[in-house]
Amino acid sequence: MVVITVSYKVHMTYYSESTGSIGTDGLGPCVGIIAKKSNGSTFCAHIASSLPGTDANVPTITSKTTELINKYLKNADLVEMSCATGNTKDKSATAIYKGLTNAYGAKVKPLVQGTGIYFKDGAVGVVQAETIKGTVEGPNDFNGPMDIQ
Repeated sequence: MVVITVSYKVHMTYYSESTGSIGTDGLGPCVGIIAKKSNGSTFCAHIASSLPGTDANVPTITSKTTELINKYLKNADLVEMSCATGNTKDKSATAIYKGLTNAYGAKVKPLVQGTGIYFKDGAVGVVQAETIKGTVEGPNDFNGPMDIQ
């Protein structure tokens, strides 16, 4: 198994910002984001939805994603955002992605399929089966602020 090592690993429902390498993995219907900021730092989040990805919930997931992400990442600070999910056809993942594009428009690149996303050595990478390990790892209790409820 290939392991990608970053300075800081973000776990599900959490976010962090770093001037070094950073990433998240374990993406299923969750969406991992890497956002390059104008101050040179990188914002990484692992956004989950406690709401099931049903047709009835899609509008709520979308609007709550936009509301949530705007609390932590201002449009004026964002240069560009890359996003990955374990299943690009999952309704909750596509609703989260739509919420991100509602917040940041063309600054958000197309959603790609992958089990993890990271920023290292000046570039964004997406992994399929590899593991991302952090020299430092954030909280891992699934009770973070990046959960759509």
